[in-house]
Amino acid sequence: MDTTPQNKPYEYFAFISYKREDEKWAKWLQKKLESYSLPTAIRKEKPELPNKIRPVFRDQSELSGGNLKAEIEKGLNSSKHLIVICSPRSAKSPWVSKEVQHFIDQGRENYIIPFIIGGTPNASIPEDECFPEGLCQLTGEKEILGININEMGRDAAAIKVIARMFNLRFDALWQRHEKEKRRRNLVTTVSIMALMLVAITISLIFWNKNSTIKRQNEQLTSLIKSLEEENKTVSQLHSNSDRYIYTGSLRGNESRNFLLNVSYHPTEPIIVFSDDWGYWVHYIRSNVEVMLSTNDEPESVMNISIFGYTNDGKKIFACSWGGIFEWDAEDFQLKHYDFDGNFIDSLLESTDIINDEGPGYIDLDSLNRICGNIFRYENNIVIATHNRKEVSAELHDSIWPGLQILYNRPFNEVLFLGNGRAALYDENEHDFVQFFKGYYDSDFVFSPSGEYLRIGKDIFTRNIRPDTISHLPYKTVIGCPKNPSDKNPDPLNIRTGDNTIYYNFESHPRKIEVIRNSSMGNGQEYLKEVLYCPHNKIIAIVEQGKHRIYNAKNGVMLGAMDSYVWDGNESMGHELDLSHGESVLVSAKVIDKKLYVVSSGGILRIYDIDKIQLQRVVELPYRITPGERLGAIEYCEISDDGSSIRYSFCDESTIYSCELPSQR
Repeated sequence: MDTTPQNKPYEYFAFISYKREDEKWAKWLQKKLESYSLPTAIRKEKPELPNKIRPVFRDQSELSGGNLKAEIEKGLNSSKHLIVICSPRSAKSPWVSKEVQHFIDQGRENYIIPFIIGGTPNASIPEDECFPEGLCQLTGEKEILGININEMGRDAAAIKVIARMFNLRFDALWQRHEKEKRRRNLVTTVSIMALMLVAITISLIFWNKNSTIKRQNEQLTSLIKSLEEENKTVSQLHSNSDRYIYTGSLRGNESRNFLLNVSYHPTEPIIVFSDDWGYWVHYIRSNVEVMLSTNDEPESVMNISIFGYTNDGKKIFACSWGGIFEWDAEDFQLKHYDFDGNFIDSLLESTDIINDEGPGYIDLDSLNRICGNIFRYENNIVIATHNRKEVSAELHDSIWPGLQILYNRPFNEVLFLGNGRAALYDENEHDFVQFFKGYYDSDFVFSPSGEYLRIGKDIFTRNIRPDTISHLPYKTVIGCPKNPSDKNPDPLNIRTGDNTIYYNFESHPRKIEVIRNSSMGNGQEYLKEVLYCPHNKIIAIVEQGKHRIYNAKNGVMLGAMDSYVWDGNESMGHELDLSHGESVLVSAKVIDKKLYVVSSGGILRIYDIDKIQLQRVVELPYRITPGERLGAIEYCEISDDGSSIRYSFCDESTIYSCELPSQR
């Protein structure tokens, strides 16, 4: 039983509104909420909070067979919150719209939580709209910010729903969730080791006594090894500790397996691919997809002989029975030519086109010639030997006759493929570091750079850990800090308002809606600053959220970058000592395709703009005075070449200065 601030009793914590086609998501979210236990430490601070979030009303599981409309109204009136599973399907559902409007008519719009599984809120294209009509009509101060699983992952999205239900800080809940997950993994590991010890003990006692027991022990050992692999993988779709993390799927015409050609941008996280419908651009870091125009040419994807980016990444070419297609890689403007063999020959002579993915499969003998004869394959088990130490991975039956192997040369990794299972071996660590399961008869292909792994239409991105630098030498001076005089270039005349970016591109006014909610407060992200990056990129610096990078030509979001503790990352250094209200971003600057962002807790984060990823974390040094509390950074100035930084803390006259490590 729960009550609102008006002390009205409610039988249910939430009512989940959804379209029948989205039922699996409604079931998943209901189970997630009802099985979640609020952390003990948080409940001690707020004794009024419940231990469990149950019951949650979902009409399929709760209706008792009476009048449908009356039962639904009863469920709505008995629920404190309304969670709407938002998708283009639910946006067209009259029942979902009525349930949303019911809450709005009661003046309870603040208790509506949109849970976005697909589509776009307030979309310019009606087919992409995911908000029901009632939510679209909530504007200004009443506008509601949706929680999008495609931006933050389904587990983080569920935690954010819980945070909003009980007015808690998302970062606090998420960090405790991740800590509990690590604890469970540790318990699993200890349990596996105990099982192994029992199995080994049993084997030693009965080894020569009974052949049946021997076979059972072998099966148990195999089971334990499988559990070890499961523990090492945790979840190939949602673990941040894996070597390769699932970041989205090539959708195209939504066919699961139909894929013709794939090509990667030479420097940026972008893929172009073709299927039986046409040609597509897929932005890996934002999971946004754009279809390239072919002027409705019916044979545009038939018998494709050339397809890919040019070597400089500025153009995309395709050659098929439908002719020759040339697109500008930024604004997708099309030039279409009739099929001409002489033109194709001259094109190939004058332009380098990246027409394929990484290297294909190799055999075991070829691999051993590369790696020094350390691998062997026996009874569906791959065994690697280094300094007389053996590690192994069981693959079951191979997908094709013989063992299939991919060698990721840029990172010295080897991927062995079996039936529904693949094992990734790291030559530097001399161990199997990740296992992929559940893929049958799928294409496994590394990108030419080795940073991406495509399995069928699923894309996995290499989990690059940023360098962390601390204990830098520093100097101090006494005086008054000057306001930073440097200013980022702005050829686009960028302005902001209501979390929206306004700018001029080629004399045409443009706008990008960064955040569809203008409210401020705990856990509410908002647009803090906008920077221009050469080669037509716009960077939105977001407080309490992820920084976004956009293509200025077409307004498409190229990707989002982890920014701070608000999106699930742990605080570092002096950030741990600051209160919630003191934790802000104080400075941002673009230097040579790198983004420098300084937090009030004295942490400098440096991002690679082209790759859209955090590259380096620097803990800025400071003097520790016993018995005194250091405040937040209030002044910060980064040199134009990124070689040094000056900064000072609140209520201190000391100015710190230190040299920064080279980014070359």
